[in-house]
Amino acid sequence: MNTPARDDIKLLEVLNRHPTLKRRVEALADIVADRHGDLARADEAERRVIDEVRRLGGEVLHGWAEGRSARTGEEAVAAPETRRAGRKLRWHTTFGTIAVEEPLFRAGTRLQCPFAASAAVSLRGCSQPLQRAVTDFGADVSCAGRRETA
Repeated sequence: MNTPARDDIKLLEVLNRHPTLKRRVEALADIVADRHGDLARADEAERRVIDEVRRLGGEVLHGWAEGRSARTGEEAVAAPETRRAGRKLRWHTTFGTIAVEEPLFRAGTRLQCPFAASAAVSLRGCSQPLQRAVTDFGADVSCAGRRETA
């Protein structure tokens, strides 16, 4: 069983491998401690947390996509007679647009996009959580007018 000290060391190792993630965690800790002393109201603190969590989510998804793209690219290279190319793959999430350089492979006349296929993303597509948020927002806005007239 891992001791708390060992868990702390593992967490620090992960944060040191991902400096952008480390900066976001530090920014969230600054908000908790109100290190700058400028968060007098709950609304201000909430706004700051939302901004930081959005940035954190975008950076986490971007880091995940880069790592996943590299792994799927390595797997596809192992196939015989494949030629390699690349493209910028972008898709929209609740955390913003995520962009990653995706390796493409051509085996004969067939184009293979291993990252897009394994991650279930499409070029300029939208994530399911974003689609749900937009749908919920549209339903709330359209129903708001009906409640006022009723």
